[in-house]
Amino acid sequence: MAFGKPHPSRFPDTRWSLVGRAADSDEGIRQQAMAELLSLYTPGFRAFLVQTRRIDSELADDLLQDFIADKLLASQLIRQADVRRGKFRSFVLKCLNNFVNSRLRSHLKPGTPGVAHSLTEEVTVERTELSDVFDRQWINQVVADALQMMEADCTHRGRADLWEVLRLRVVEPVFRGIEPVTYDQLVEMLAIGSPRQAMNLLANAKRCFFDHLRVAVGRYVDHDSVEEEIADLRAVLSR
Repeated sequence: MAFGKPHPSRFPDTRWSLVGRAADSDEGIRQQAMAELLSLYTPGFRAFLVQTRRIDSELADDLLQDFIADKLLASQLIRQADVRRGKFRSFVLKCLNNFVNSRLRSHLKPGTPGVAHSLTEEVTVERTELSDVFDRQWINQVVADALQMMEADCTHRGRADLWEVLRLRVVEPVFRGIEPVTYDQLVEMLAIGSPRQAMNLLANAKRCFFDHLRVAVGRYVDHDSVEEEIADLRAVLSR
């Protein structure tokens, strides 16, 4: 059974079009687009606060909710986003980082859980290229999305062998730090004819994964920018 590429129609609308709708004068259009934007980016922003800024998870949730309410919704920060100034996620991340710094300095009492670490981390984060910091967390998110889509698609298509060979040779070693299963072991575990066939199966599985990765990336960027984002993703991972 052939495992086809995801159909191009599965790519969502262009992301800058979505950003534009989130700043629309029509309240209904604006609310719907903002809800979609928040569903896409909130997990990454939360990860930035908890993992990079080392803010207590409950405090991070409160700060993120305040940022969304005060800046994204009430102040309509989205209207300041400009495609000519770079990636949307980098723009909002910098605004979030500045907002959090201000709140931690001005509104939180000493001893509040998570504040000491986050204030210590402030200097380090500000000396780091924020787009690189968030790009790595964004990569984790889109890779996880792609893997989830691939597993579900393989199951649906009756191609569990593709998922299993990728899981055993790539996913488990990368995410759990264990040794990859040998090709001889794959032959026995998956009833494959030979180690060479196992290698070919892995090559097909990797191509399948990148097809799904393009779909996952396409949720965040314009269709025409997907390949550029994939190239940037490879560059960040190689650092």
